[in-house]
Amino acid sequence: MAIRKTIEELPADAIPCDGPLMYHQDKHVSPDGRLFTVHPTTGTIEVATPTDNHQYYAWCNAKQRLSNGSIIDMDKITGFYRLNKGDGRVLIRALVAYYFVERLSDPDGMRAHLIDSNEPISPGNLRWVTADEQTRLRMNKLRSKVGTNKSSDKEDIDLTAYKEFHGYVVKTDGTEVIKHTKRNGFKNIAIRVGSDGYHNVTLTINRQQKCYRLNRLIAMIHHSESKELSSDIVIDHIDGNILNNAFSNLTIVDHVENVRRGNSATNFIKVDPSSMLIQY
Repeated sequence: MAIRKTIEELPADAIPCDGPLMYHQDKHVSPDGRLFTVHPTTGTIEVATPTDNHQYYAWCNAKQRLSNGSIIDMDKITGFYRLNKGDGRVLIRALVAYYFVERLSDPDGMRAHLIDSNEPISPGNLRWVTADEQTRLRMNKLRSKVGTNKSSDKEDIDLTAYKEFHGYVVKTDGTEVIKHTKRNGFKNIAIRVGSDGYHNVTLTINRQQKCYRLNRLIAMIHHSESKELSSDIVIDHIDGNILNNAFSNLTIVDHVENVRRGNSATNFIKVDPSSMLIQY
């Protein structure tokens, strides 16, 4: 049985969770996102343990207080509170934003946005945004992240040179693969030279690690048309440099054409994702 953490007294800045939307007379929240439960008879103060990489608190009996004073079970609210088969949870930053930034009468669909993800949760680091605005802010952050990895004498990176693939973004010229995670932000994925001399990357797709030949990955996600790539088709590098995976340097050929390095190779088309996996 897990040992529950208790403390002697509540922090001075903790306030009761008595808002009209998120209501629980025995719970208190502090501006830094800590949640406390005070036992109604013994007065014992327990500290809640966050779940899912410290993003949520379990909150299975959430209540809300109506304008007439009655208390009812709280429905799920997109971006704020989730309820699934009796198991509820509240987003920590949304809880802090609701009690310490601004109480929205109807936060359904709104998002509590962390202004600076490198800084801890606090009222001054939070604001309410729409889902579309949150997406735009994240893309702006990506633009900043990618730009800082470039030499100072180069222009700001245009995000049209990147496309998304299962939570990763891959650049057209084949030089960068970047992953975004809620916990770690943006992280460059290592591009390695395999035993066959080709560049490859290992990506985690649906919780499974898969190794991709980089030239096939580039071709697939950066071409607007779709066509399945059969096993007798080879991805050729026009300039003969197999480490130059720029989209403009790629064509598809069959094995015979690949040997001849013929000039009649067709322009590259989008390929079937299953054909991109390196076969061992």
